[in-house]
Amino acid sequence: MKVLVIGTKDFTLGFYAAGLDIIVVDNEKEFNLKLQEQLDKEYGLIICDDRFSIEQKVYKKYLSKQFPILVYLKDVSNINEEIKKSLGIEVLK
Repeated sequence: MKVLVIGTKDFTLGFYAAGLDIIVVDNEKEFNLKLQEQLDKEYGLIICDDRFSIEQKVYKKYLSKQFPILVYLKDVSNINEEIKKSLGIEVLK
């Protein structure tokens, strides 16, 4: 399963160091544009910075798909535990 992380530079830095695909955005408009583009790619999981919310049209497109799963995170210091709580599986080891 491919994993993508979308968020601010500070939010994505640790994920980049772990070798995950990242997209750095600075504002909500850019976040929604990049997220909408990535919904058609082969990602199974997209981790989103909780500073940004999804626009209605992007959300509708997301609801029409089985994948990717979107996970919003606030505190990335305990990332594995947060993902495990959200999905019920351990993604990062």
